[in-house]
Amino acid sequence: MSQEMANVAIDIWPDEAIEAMHLASLAALERAGVTVESPAARELLLAAGCTVSAAETGVHEYPDSRGALGL
Repeated sequence: MSQEMANVAIDIWPDEAIEAMHLASLAALERAGVTVESPAARELLLAAGCTVSAAETGVHEYPDSRGALGL
């Protein structure tokens, strides 16, 4: 395979589809939350606007689909 062929990008998904998939994954994280075991990572998430639903579970909830995380 030539170097030119190796550097060819193929756009399979239009930008709108990628954005829709991204927002859907953020919405799923918002609904389900995520368990974060690292204390340092928890502090970063809290500083970015996430909340902890229960201190015992460590489940972090994202503020909204685009949220304070700047996504």
